[in-house]
This record gives sequence, C-alpha cells and structure tokens, in this order.
Amino acid sequence: MASHGALACFARSYLRRQAIHFIYLHLSRMLADPQSERQTHYFRWWAALGLITVLLLVFITPPFQVPDEAQHFFRAYEISEGNLIAEVRGQTAGARLPSSLQELSHHFLGSRKLHTNRPVTPTPLSDTLAQLARPLDAGRREFVVFTGAAAYGPLAYIPQALGIKLAVLADASVLTMFYLSRIVNGMCALALLAYAVWLMPRGRELIAFAALLPMGLYLYASASPDAMVISFAFMYTALILNRMTTDTWSHRDTVLAVVSAATLCMIKPVYLPLLLLGFVQLLYTRRRLFTVITQGGILLATCAVTLLWGICAASAIIPVPEGINVSGQIDQVLREPFQYMLTIARSLLWRGFYYKQLIGTLGWLTFELPVIAYWLPAVAAVLALGREKLKFSRQAVIFLAISLSIIAACTLLIFTALYVSWTPVGNVIVEGIQGRYFLPVLPLGLVAGLLAFGRRIWWSRTVVQVGMLGLGALEAGILVHTVATTYSVFGS
Repeated sequence: MASHGALACFARSYLRRQAIHFIYLHLSRMLADPQSERQTHYFRWWAALGLITVLLLVFITPPFQVPDEAQHFFRAYEISEGNLIAEVRGQTAGARLPSSLQELSHHFLGSRKLHTNRPVTPTPLSDTLAQLARPLDAGRREFVVFTGAAAYGPLAYIPQALGIKLAVLADASVLTMFYLSRIVNGMCALALLAYAVWLMPRGRELIAFAALLPMGLYLYASASPDAMVISFAFMYTALILNRMTTDTWSHRDTVLAVVSAATLCMIKPVYLPLLLLGFVQLLYTRRRLFTVITQGGILLATCAVTLLWGICAASAIIPVPEGINVSGQIDQVLREPFQYMLTIARSLLWRGFYYKQLIGTLGWLTFELPVIAYWLPAVAAVLALGREKLKFSRQAVIFLAISLSIIAACTLLIFTALYVSWTPVGNVIVEGIQGRYFLPVLPLGLVAGLLAFGRRIWWSRTVVQVGMLGLGALEAGILVHTVATTYSVFGS
C-alpha cells in the first residue's frame, strides 16, 4: 500500500511539472513574437466576446432546445457514473438513469420521442428557473433511451460529465446540473478555440470570426458533444498548419494531435480524411522521414482508437428512424454509384450548400437569424482577403489541391453516412444533412481560400482587426437578441 501511495504521489508530481512546463513553453512562444503583446491584447477581446456570448446563451436558450441535447445530456450523465457502454434493449439503447432527468426533458420538450416535430414554444426564463426546485433524487431510476447518442465516444462528453459530477457532489438540483454541464462544455470549447486561433499561422482574425459563428456559439452553450468536435477540429487543423511554418514537432504536439483527432473521430468518423492534412508538411520540411513516421503514427493511433471504440460500441449502433434498411441502401450505392453521385449533387443544389445552416439555423432547425447575419461572414471574408499577400508557389498549389480533396472526401463521407443510416432506399436526396456538420472542416477551407485568393493588401491590419471584431460583436449581438425574442425569454 505504501508503494502504491508513493507511486501516485510521484505521478501527480510528474504531471504537475509537465503541465507547468507545457504552459511555460507556449507562453514563451507567444512572447517571442515581436507583436505578441498587441496581438494578445487584441485576441483577448475575441475571447471575452466568446465568453460573454456563451454564458448568455447558456441561460437564455431554454433547456434541450439544441438538436438532440436531451440525448447528449443523458449520455453525459451515464459517463459521469463511469459507464461508457450503453445498454441495448431491442431496437433502443440507453441506460438506467435518475427519472428526474427524463422528467426535466419531458417538461421542456413535451414528449419523450427522440425525433418528432419540435415547434418553437415561448419559454420565459422565470418559468425555466422555477424548475430549480426539482431535485435529482438519484435513487429513483428508470431506463432512459438515447439511441442517437449511445454509440458516441466518451472523450467529447468529458466536460459535460465533469459539470454533472460537480453538481452531484454539491447535491444540486437537476436543472443546476444541466446548466453546469453546459457551462463547463462551453468553457472547454472556448479554451481550445482560443489556443487554436493563436496557433494559426495566417488569417487569425478570420479563423476567430469563424470560431464564433452563431451556429458554433449556439452549440458551445449546450450539452452537445459538437462543441468538442468543432473545437478539436479547429485545434488539429491549427496544430498542423502551425508546424508547417515552424518545421518543429514535439512529443506534446503528437499527444495533442492524437487526442484532438481521436475525440473528433470517435464521435464522427467521417472526419478521418482530415488527418491526411499532416502529410502536407512533407512539402515544407527536410525531415521527411520523421514527418512520415510522426503523422503516420498519429493516423494509425487515431484509426486504432476509433476502430476499437467501434467494436466495443457496435451493439449500440442502431438506426434511429424507423424503416431504414442499411444493408439495402449500401447495396443500392454499390450497384449504382453514378446514380448515387447524382443524388449527392442534387442534395447539395437543393440545400444551397447548406450555407444558412452553417452560419446559424437555430432551435431544432426551426428558426433562422435575420438576413443581415448571413451577410456579415461574407463581409468578414472580404476584409480578410484584403489583408493577405501570398506567393502562389508550387507548394501552395499542391496544398490547395490537397485541402480541397480532404474537404471533398469529408463531404462525401458525411453524405454517405446519412444516406446509409438515415435515408430511405432509393430516395432522390440525402436526408438528415445539416450545415453544422461542415463546421469542423471550415478552418481548412478558409485557409485554402486565403491561399487561393489573397493577392494584394488593400487596407491596414488595424482596419482589418477593428472591422472583424466589430462584425463579430454585431453577429453575436444578433444571435443573443434573436434567441431571447424567439423564445420570449424575458416575457411574462
């Protein structure tokens, strides 16, 4: 027993020293930048904007008004109790959880069905806070179904589970627990995004704007694992792009890349092509063998973790919609691949590339933002393009081609996954696709766009920075006002 105690003490001491060294290392890098003080001060404003907006949305967005948030909250509670694999009963998957969780969800959604029509219902904040009197009562339990989230990997639920655990230790109400899961989830997402923006070698202002798009902010302020999926995708992309310019790669970078990629792919394996981005570093480094070994190791480790989780959670992978024939749909794709490609093209054209949903279609995809909110990102992109001045070299052409190929591969996998698991056989369009699914590949697309179209400097950095921050603040203000008025949050 004494040896175990000594070992645990040594482990804690070692981890503490590594954490301090990690913080010191990256602070040193930031301070080594001649303009670091001004840059740090500027991006603090972005961080403050994100923090204020997320905290406001946590409370003004009625509970469970983010798509599938109830299922994700149930899954997070299950993980907070140390249970990683969901229980399967017939054609459903879930766990035995406190009945108060299901009752809270039913109170705000009016139904226990996983997928049904969710019209916008006025929900004053005073009525919501009245539910603070509802106790958790952890001993009273029932089987709670969350089939749509049962097979998702646990890494992206750690922040929510931590918030839930804190509420349990404090003997808080079930609504307090729900809010804590939202808050911790949002704070973790913002911290990762802030670091990702700092790592970006180019277009930091545009990446910061993209990180705080209304759809992203709406998800960060929820219990959804999409907050971690998006932030880790930004992190992985920024990490790879940063290492292309510095030509260095440490063990910590490798660990951070594997954690980012594993968290991303254990939830949505359709983003696996994003991991090929690491091999683009071969264009910019002389240490090619080291790069192949490192990036190959990251790819293999992520694939191994994703595959292992898929095997462990295979029983919980159940199509949610009734009447879906997965094997029949796969056979249809294999027999008529050209027809399937036409189906994808038709779906893209029908939805207009899902632009509005990417920027922000809120609630259960039930209401949109004012028209101006969809124009502001275009204005921000024009500002960013007017600041970049890049040489269109051979490496740049190859990088652009690879980036577009990776985005196309992720898009194809997203459509294929929803076509197989959500769309009736022979349907003329792919059902279930949402614009928010493209947020993880957005930073790569933006950097590729800057590389392709950034040619001359039209205005100063000050104009760009002030303009971008002003547009971001306006976008966030529109988001908060729209959510508050749509749900009559401050009404009686």
